[in-house]
Amino acid sequence: MPLFVCQVKTGDEKKVIQYLQNRGVVSPNVKFHTPERELSIRRAGRVRKERSLLFPSYLFVETETVEPEMVLALRKIPGFYRFLPDNQAPQALSAAERDLLRHLIHGGRVLGQSKVIFREQGRIQVLSGPLQGLEGCIVKVNRRKQRIRIRLDLYQNSHLIDLGFEEAAPSQETDGPPAEGVESR
Repeated sequence: MPLFVCQVKTGDEKKVIQYLQNRGVVSPNVKFHTPERELSIRRAGRVRKERSLLFPSYLFVETETVEPEMVLALRKIPGFYRFLPDNQAPQALSAAERDLLRHLIHGGRVLGQSKVIFREQGRIQVLSGPLQGLEGCIVKVNRRKQRIRIRLDLYQNSHLIDLGFEEAAPSQETDGPPAEGVESR
């Protein structure tokens, strides 16, 4: 099903969804997504895990089409700004953008930390987590804050997103010398 993007007031993403569902403004088969992530935050020497929105001020709307009546109804809601790229002609995300976003929406679950291994020559191997398959999108790594910044392209604009990681120790199978009795080629 196609995905459309709405811009809303920052911090009111969940309020707008509640308003829409309680007032019956949109049909019940329309789904709203606000992907969340979990990051390690260091304050006063203590590290805590905190949740935050992956795309603050954006709602992802899963529906077949956006009718003009729906746009008019949404525009009357406090905190709703616009559809992207504009209200006159809302466009669904392209197939590649939609697939990437579905990977990040992750079935509505919070995006946790990825397990990664840092290799020689600056290479990063993602073992598990939301960064798996996105190695080519990595722009920056902050090992102290345990964050990896990736670049996503939506509607011909680039967005930089920070995701958390956990460094895994390289295992003998992937990085060490061959085991006894095994020939190396």
